[in-house]
Amino acid sequence: MRLNSVADTHLVPVLKQEGAIPRTIHQTFRRDGWPDEIHDNIAHLKALNPGWQYTVYDDADVERFIGREYSPQVLTYYYRIDEHYGAARADLFRYLLLYKCGGVYLDIKSSANIPFDEVIHEHDSYIIAQWPNRVGELFCGWGIHPDLNGIDGGEFQQWHIISVPGHPFLRAVIACVLANIDMYHPIVHGTGTGAVLHLSGPIAYTLAIHRLVHSHPHRMVRSHTELGLEYSIFGVGAETKHRYMLGRHHLFERRPVIKNASKNSSVGEARWFPGRHFGGRDGYEEPHSQDSRNRQNQPRGIGQPYRGDFEPNDYHRDWKRIASSESGTMKTCGGRP
Repeated sequence: MRLNSVADTHLVPVLKQEGAIPRTIHQTFRRDGWPDEIHDNIAHLKALNPGWQYTVYDDADVERFIGREYSPQVLTYYYRIDEHYGAARADLFRYLLLYKCGGVYLDIKSSANIPFDEVIHEHDSYIIAQWPNRVGELFCGWGIHPDLNGIDGGEFQQWHIISVPGHPFLRAVIACVLANIDMYHPIVHGTGTGAVLHLSGPIAYTLAIHRLVHSHPHRMVRSHTELGLEYSIFGVGAETKHRYMLGRHHLFERRPVIKNASKNSSVGEARWFPGRHFGGRDGYEEPHSQDSRNRQNQPRGIGQPYRGDFEPNDYHRDWKRIASSESGTMKTCGGRP
């Protein structure tokens, strides 16, 4: 039942790894309602990188791409991610896109300050960066998760991906995410931000790549700043603006990440009742075990399954009630918005 413990490779084709990173920039965002900052950033990226192709994909483009380039089963996995979790759908899409096409992927809120021709080397096939998260650095504590304790520096950033087509790292990530979709259960793995980080986001991305990191060519840099990349054009901090500017953030979601996920395992069915539990908030009703009866009416923090007085730094507590401890996120000296 532990996410990121297995991979499902049979649906992921083996593609030939190409020799050079294509001069293509990829971003994805809904078609309507773009803030002025997004328009300005797109213009900036194009002006900074003349001679590069730029493509932004809306939801319809994403669905067409997956349906055209992958099997119907892979598109079904994409649709199984609840549409309220656009970030998780975007995670899977970016892996599928870069595995097939290569190039540079950037989150729509992210930007660059140095032309890509100056930071991407001729023989680069894949570039991995981590957060500058040491004490005193701007992103102090970001990317530090209990699941990644054995990885110096914490998570590998996936708000940007720079890759040749067909790189084995991305095949491994896709296989991991598909397996996680099959395995996910809201009671065990939670909802909201914690669940997304583990199911499709940087924790899944990091663990899948780290297993192969010594087996395939890549370049590791200490920080995205070495690549001239900017995490958010809206700024950073405890109240990061992009949460509110770019539509509903998964931080605020309480519904399951995967549709009909309670049928994925033997944990039991978790019934979803919008607005009927916990003082009118959306919530679950657990299977009726002794443990669930003991916790029936305890409120649940955003992104957490039912764990009573759960706190993020209680991650290693011995929670005998559930099969794994995968939804919390440890914050050391900062924490990630």
